[in-house]
Amino acid sequence: MDVSKHPRWQVQAAWNIAHATVPHMKVLMYSGIIGNRDELFRGELLAIIDVMCRRLNTKSLRPHIIAPVLLFSVVGMHHIRVLEAYFNGKELVVRATGLYDLEHRNHKLLIQLSKWWLGHASDRSTKEY
Repeated sequence: MDVSKHPRWQVQAAWNIAHATVPHMKVLMYSGIIGNRDELFRGELLAIIDVMCRRLNTKSLRPHIIAPVLLFSVVGMHHIRVLEAYFNGKELVVRATGLYDLEHRNHKLLIQLSKWWLGHASDRSTKEY
């Protein structure tokens, strides 16, 4: 999905848990923006909101009131950050890492990113929670 003008950003991929009844999504996006460590990008927030809205419109997920999104945002050529977001009924709650530098090989960071990507979803997203 490429919905930007300039600077360009796009969602590269989105995954949900196959045959599961949890609304969680993992998203990978790319942005050509030069990253600012302390500011989230408009494109990151738009991608999160779009994924949440589409996910909660899925018939099988109607009992859920929260659709958590884990967004891996590749920024420029050598940076990445991870954002975790959900809507609490009043506002969008977003937690984000700083920008990680991937220009030089960092095995510890790659292992940590892999753990976040491969981690399992919580079932705490229904009205009973």
